[in-house]
Amino acid sequence: MVILFSLLLGWQLHAEAFKNTIGAQWLQKQYITQKESPEHSQDYSEVALSWKFKKDGTHWNRGLDTQVFYSVGRSNEFYAHLREAYVTYNINDNHSLDMGRVKKPWSFVDEIWSVGLWEPALKNDGFNFSREGLAGFFYNLKSSPWFLTLYASPLFLPDQGPLVKVEKGQLISANRWFNNRVNSVRIGEIESPIVYNLHKPAIEDVLLQNSLAFDFGWGDREKGWRFHSAFADKAINQLFVGVRPIHNVSLKNVKRESELHLYPQVHRHRLLTAEVSYFADKRGGWLSVNTDQPYEQNMDTTWITPAFVKEHIFSAGVDGEWKKNKVSLSYFQRESEQAEPTSIFSAEDLSRLSDRYDFRKATLVNFQRKDSLGSYGQVKINLRWVHSLASDADMLSAQWEYNYFKDWSWLLGGDLIGTKNEDNNDFFARNRSNDRIYGGMTYVF
Repeated sequence: MVILFSLLLGWQLHAEAFKNTIGAQWLQKQYITQKESPEHSQDYSEVALSWKFKKDGTHWNRGLDTQVFYSVGRSNEFYAHLREAYVTYNINDNHSLDMGRVKKPWSFVDEIWSVGLWEPALKNDGFNFSREGLAGFFYNLKSSPWFLTLYASPLFLPDQGPLVKVEKGQLISANRWFNNRVNSVRIGEIESPIVYNLHKPAIEDVLLQNSLAFDFGWGDREKGWRFHSAFADKAINQLFVGVRPIHNVSLKNVKRESELHLYPQVHRHRLLTAEVSYFADKRGGWLSVNTDQPYEQNMDTTWITPAFVKEHIFSAGVDGEWKKNKVSLSYFQRESEQAEPTSIFSAEDLSRLSDRYDFRKATLVNFQRKDSLGSYGQVKINLRWVHSLASDADMLSAQWEYNYFKDWSWLLGGDLIGTKNEDNNDFFARNRSNDRIYGGMTYVF
């Protein structure tokens, strides 16, 4: 960590004219509800280093937006969050080429909800999903009011979730956002403990996946009406997990254990998005319609996991900004085809292993305000409220940031989850014990 920080600082000093920004953050997170797994902690210390770099030239532009997290709890965890890393060549005013990892406005769903529909996301913290750009080659055409983006890539970078490992036949993680509740299965009158075996795919089988996409539309995203449609044939950002059970009923199996073999792998889909929006004076609204059609693939006949199914995602939102206040409201609804359960395991438990999206029908409210305190600095307020209409659950986040010195910020916040259906196995019920408060500071060089 020290070596990495030194390297980043060296780059900062060397390239100061290039408008680099390097930040260091420390947060102390204290969970105020009882942990559900012995691997979890009640408090975590998190150190994060961020680096943002951007330089625009006559023909060449370069950009980098990355962050690394090091979390210390019951065990240490490390996460790398590469939002963007690209080089752009501007052929002329209308044509440009991007190479690297770039975030593009493929869909408002990813920009607002970060569920991993088009672009992958970092999901190590359920209170704050953060999207990452697609990696590859982009051709951009802008001939006002028309625009076109073509995308092709031989590489695939999936969603990142909590770090999980198999230890003594159980799936465990120090991250509070992973807790495996499926530890046994009833076979007749016998309660059979489950022993997990994780078969990791080869790295090249995950990374070497071709992708093609285009985005075509009319209008200006910041002003007036805008229409666009986008299509992709690419790998699904969420890995599929094949499940093969082995029920050993021999007399030698005195513990009456059943084995569950997990096979994570990449599946593909076709993705179609159509959107319309209108903005004027930083106020406006948008409507997004998305169809997500996975490929039909021959599954191993011994697997009991329901396959990926076709998804329809509808979303709408309004944004407003006046004086010192910013407010955005959004609605998200997902309609899925149903897969028939084929085993003694419940379909709900199985769906968790290959669950692609954490929300089914929900609303989102974001509020931001910045106030100047004169010679006493300034304060920022961020509020975020997610309400699940499908399960009558809520998730609320509040953060206060205070700046007195130019480069220093002090943070104080809290996050709460509540649900009326604790026996449900959805995102809110699984994580209802993750209420927390936190405090820390940020320094920007």
